[in-house]
Amino acid sequence: MIDLAKYFRILFLSVRISRERLKLFGEVHIQRLATNNPGGIYTTLLTDTTNLYNLYAGDLADIATNEAAVEGKTIGMNSAKLALLQWLQISQENISYIYRNNRERYELFYPHGLTEYDHADLPNFATITTRFGTALTLHAGDFAPAFVAEFAPLKTTFNDNRTAQLAQMGTLAGERGSVIVTKADFASQLTKNLLTIALNNIGNEAVAAVYFDQSILDEAFEGSETLVENDIDNGETQNAFDNTSSPETEYKMKTNTVDKEVMVAFKDSPTAAVLPEEAKLVTNAETTYTAGDLGFSSTNKFLNVTNTSGETVSYRIERV
Repeated sequence: MIDLAKYFRILFLSVRISRERLKLFGEVHIQRLATNNPGGIYTTLLTDTTNLYNLYAGDLADIATNEAAVEGKTIGMNSAKLALLQWLQISQENISYIYRNNRERYELFYPHGLTEYDHADLPNFATITTRFGTALTLHAGDFAPAFVAEFAPLKTTFNDNRTAQLAQMGTLAGERGSVIVTKADFASQLTKNLLTIALNNIGNEAVAAVYFDQSILDEAFEGSETLVENDIDNGETQNAFDNTSSPETEYKMKTNTVDKEVMVAFKDSPTAAVLPEEAKLVTNAETTYTAGDLGFSSTNKFLNVTNTSGETVSYRIERV
């Protein structure tokens, strides 16, 4: 069967083609187009493609710069969080002794013991340490002034580092949103170029190799047999793998977007959305699951990724 619809699609947006692969494919094509432009018939295509490539490549460079910056801010924030958490752990014994006969007062500081602080995610950690500071201010007279004075700078340092991290993450999110647009525009232009050149050379398949490097695409799809790394929009579902044959196959996965997660599970079609009740959550902490853990079966053969986080998320899944 001849699938006519494929000639109307935007090519080169497959999850199998990484952002860097698309960049390389475009670079080679631009070079070949400039070299093989008889009578200037492709000058407009060359100009448009080069302009869109520059926008796309610029966004990729900005993302790389901001990813490094986010990593730096995250290291600073984690260090500040650890210092505050260690102080809370050490202080628990002191506060417990002072309020040994006043359980109600003690629970203003540690309503759920140390466990609440140890296992809190970042947003909740910020909230419950603010609650601790409020209680400490209210009952400062119960403690030595030096003890009370220790908390504020630790909390301020954590808050400042967390604010800086979130601001940098916001900048990165903006760049990720921008590259989605420039990538789609660039892929659309490459599709236009392919169809235009094909129209000028109907029946002469050899011309394809003059303007495009098929090996880059082949390597992309071959590489994606074991590793997929891509951005996924909010509300979108992508098929990461469709080549699993055993429930024992292992997948190592993580998001590259701090504080955001995606849902992963095997489904019965490459477009079926992953539902919360069947999903394994993928976070910034790397996790390994077997295909069986992810719901693989004789009917559920498509490992899909669904994003409902509210913003674009970058993820990585490797078959190991």
